[in-house]
Amino acid sequence: MKESCSVPSALRFGVFELDLKAGELRKKGMKVKLQGQPIDILVLLLQRPGEIVTREELQKNLWPADTFCGLRAGPEQCHEEAAGGVGRRRRESPLY
Repeated sequence: MKESCSVPSALRFGVFELDLKAGELRKKGMKVKLQGQPIDILVLLLQRPGEIVTREELQKNLWPADTFCGLRAGPEQCHEEAAGGVGRRRRESPLY
């Protein structure tokens, strides 16, 4: 018998839930205004808990190979938006 690999429809961390199908982040059931690449960053980070994700990996996963964006500016801005969505400031220690 073949085992099926099921992909979760939502990822939960702390008081947050990230609905993967809808691409929505919720805090205690209330939708957080966050979409696009910041959501993509959260998905990538939540799929690799405890691991370091490099800027290069973020760039590779967020933009097509022929897209030029500043290696620091593009991923960093998306990261800051994602962190802001979960109520974190840039220099605070990570909770999740």
